[in-house]
Amino acid sequence: MQHSEFRPWRCGDSWKFPVPNPKPNKHWEECHDLVQKYDEDTFKAWKGEVDNLLIFAGLFSATVTSFTIESYRWLVEEPDDQAIQILAHMSMQLKDLQNNSTTPPYIVDEFSVSASEVRINVLWFLSLTLSMATVLIGILCMQWLREFGRDAARSHKDAIAIRQMRYEGLHIWKVPLILSLLPLLLQLALVLFFAGMLELLWAHNHTVAIWISVVVFLVLLLLVLTTVLPALQSHFTKDPFLKVGQCPYKSPQAWAFYRLTIHLARAHKLMLEWSARFALCMRKQVLSDIEDDAGFDVTADTASASGLSHFNRLVRADLDKNWCDYDVRWRLMRDATYLDPETGEPSGYQDGDDIVRGLMWIDQTFSEDIDTVYYIYHCLYDLNSTQAAQLVGALDPEVAYLPQLLLPTDEPALYANSPIEDLQVEEHIYMVFLWLHRHIHPSLHNSYLECMIRLMNSNSRCVPRLALRQCDEDLDELSDETVYQFLHSFKLVVQNDAITKEQGSDIWAFLRDVYARHPGIHSPLMHLTFDIFAQFHAWLRPYAGPLALNDVDYRHRVETCAVGLTRVVALLDAQAIEMLRDEIGERFESLEELVKEIDAAMRRVIGQSAILHGLNKRRWPEVIGKVLGPAGATNSTGTGTGSQEKEGQAAPTSVSISVSVSHALPVAVQDNPPVMYPDVDKVSLPVQIVHTDTVVPGYSAQEVVSNGEPIADNHRHHLQ
Repeated sequence: MQHSEFRPWRCGDSWKFPVPNPKPNKHWEECHDLVQKYDEDTFKAWKGEVDNLLIFAGLFSATVTSFTIESYRWLVEEPDDQAIQILAHMSMQLKDLQNNSTTPPYIVDEFSVSASEVRINVLWFLSLTLSMATVLIGILCMQWLREFGRDAARSHKDAIAIRQMRYEGLHIWKVPLILSLLPLLLQLALVLFFAGMLELLWAHNHTVAIWISVVVFLVLLLLVLTTVLPALQSHFTKDPFLKVGQCPYKSPQAWAFYRLTIHLARAHKLMLEWSARFALCMRKQVLSDIEDDAGFDVTADTASASGLSHFNRLVRADLDKNWCDYDVRWRLMRDATYLDPETGEPSGYQDGDDIVRGLMWIDQTFSEDIDTVYYIYHCLYDLNSTQAAQLVGALDPEVAYLPQLLLPTDEPALYANSPIEDLQVEEHIYMVFLWLHRHIHPSLHNSYLECMIRLMNSNSRCVPRLALRQCDEDLDELSDETVYQFLHSFKLVVQNDAITKEQGSDIWAFLRDVYARHPGIHSPLMHLTFDIFAQFHAWLRPYAGPLALNDVDYRHRVETCAVGLTRVVALLDAQAIEMLRDEIGERFESLEELVKEIDAAMRRVIGQSAILHGLNKRRWPEVIGKVLGPAGATNSTGTGTGSQEKEGQAAPTSVSISVSVSHALPVAVQDNPPVMYPDVDKVSLPVQIVHTDTVVPGYSAQEVVSNGEPIADNHRHHLQ
C-alpha cells in the first residue's frame, strides 16, 4: 500500500467489516420471535402448575366438605334432640304415676358447644376456605396471563415495546409472586385439615388419635425438612467451594425460608453493630457527634407524606375495545413528548423507555446467541441516538457514561472543548456495543476495530473510554491495511494529547505487536511507527510552562514511554536497528530524539519512580546502546547514575538556581521546595549559581549556566 493511496476510514464511510445481518430487514421480527418463545415457555410452565393445583384443590375441597357437613351440626341445637328429651320426660312421668311417685318438672337444658368442637370447625372451615381461595386466585392468574400474551396486532417493534410494558407491570404488581403463593395456600389448607382431624380423634378415642398423630407428624416433618434443608446447607456447608451434592428441595416455601434467614442474619449483624456504636457513643460522644457519624438528624421526623399521582388529562377510554387497545393507548402516552392541556391528546411520539428496556432484556437473556447480537445491533440503527445511548450504557457499569454524550450533566465533559457530531456519536454507541460483546463473540473483533478507527480518524480528540487493547492476539489475522489504519489513528490521538496513561501503554503494546509481526524494513507500517515515535516525543511534555519535579502526570508519561519503548527495542538487535537507520533516513532521528528525551526525563524523576529505577539497572542502558550507540550510552542515565550507585561515588554537585523571568517574580530554589524548570522562552536575565543542598537531577552547573551567559539554545529543550 503506497502512502499516496492511503485514505483514512472515517465515520459515514462504507464499512469494510460490516456486522452481518442474518435476515436483512427482519431484525425486529426476530427479536419479537425470541421474546414470544420465551413468554410461551414461561406461560406453559405456569399454566401447567396452576392446572394441577386446581385439580388438587377441587378434590381436596370435596374431601373437606364431607367432614364439615357433619361438624357444622355440632354448632347448632338439633330440634329432634329437644323432642327426644321431652318424650323421655313424659315417659318417666307416666311410670311415676303408676308407682304413685312424684316426677320433678321438666327443665329445658341450655344448648352449649364444647371448645373442642369449636376448634375443629374453625380448622376445617378455614381449610375449606383456603382451598377454594386457591381455585379463585388461580383462575384470576390465568386470566391475567391470557391478556398478557394477547397479540396487539402491531408492528414487531411496537409489539416488543408493548410486551416490555406488560412484562414490567407483571413483575411490579407481583403476579409471579402470587402464582408462587398458590401451592403455599394449599399446603396450609392441608395442615389445618390435619389439625382439625387430630383434635377430633383426641376428643373421642386416644388409641386412634395416637396412630394418626404419628402419621401426620411424619408428613409435617417431611414438609418442614424440605423447607429448611436448602437454607441450612447453603449457610452451614463446610466446603468453601460448595463441592457437595446440592439439595434439590427447591420450593416456594423453601425459597421464602432461605430469604428469611438471610434477612434475619443481616438484622442480627446490624443490631450488633448499632449496639456497639451506641455503647461507644454513650461513653465518649455527644449527640452532635452521633448525628455527624450517622449522616442525619436523629431527632428529626423522617416521615414524609406522598400523595397519589393522577392523570390530569382527558382520555378517550371509551374507544378501548379490549385490553390490547388499552395497552396500545398506554404505550402512546408513555412515548409522547407533549400532551394537549385541554384534550389530553398525546403528540410528538418518539421511542420511549419501553423499547429500550425491551431490547435490554433481550440482550441480557439471549446475548449468548451470536444471531441475537446481530439483530440487536441492527435494531440500534432504528433508534435515535438518545435511546441507543441509554440502552447500551445500561448494559454494563463500565460504559454508563454513554448518555453523557448527548445529555448535559453535572459530570465533567466527556471530551473537553471537543464537541462531536451526531454521526460520530452514533458510531461511538455502535463501537461500545461491539466492545461489550466481542469477548464472547470473537467474530465481532474486526467490526469493533474498524469502528474505533473510524472514530479516532474522524475526531482525534475523541478517544473511546475503553481499553484499546484486550489481549495479545488483537492484531492477529488482520490485514496490513487494517493495521496501518489502526496505527494512523493512534498517531492522530497521540498528536492531539487525547490519551490517558493506560491508553498510552496500550498503544506501545500495539507497536510491539507490529514489530513482532516482522513487517519488513520497506513496509509502510515501519515508517508509520517512527511517526508515532515523534508524536510520543511531543506527548512527553504536555505543558508549555514550568514543570514541577513532583508532577505525577509527567512521571506517568515518562514511565509509559520508557517501558513501552524498552519492550519495542527488545525485539530488535543492533544489526536490525542499523538497517532501519539506513532505510528510514531522517525519520530515524525521531526515535533518537525520543530516547534522548526519555533519558533526560528519567534523570529528573527517577528518584520518585520504582519502575524507572528498576528499568535503569539493565534494560534502559541496552536501549541507549542500541539506538544511540556507545557514545550515547556513555552519557546516559543507565551508565551515569547506575555506575555511581555501584561504585559509591558522590552525588552530582548540589546547586540551586534563581531565574528572573520577564513580567514575573524571580524563582528561587531554597532548601527543599520543589525545583521548577524555567520557561526558557521567557528567560531574559543570566542565571546565577547558589551552592545549596538542592540538586537539579542530571545537570551540572556548567550545563545550567556558562560564564554568566543566558542558557544556550541547545539546552532549552531539556528545561521546558
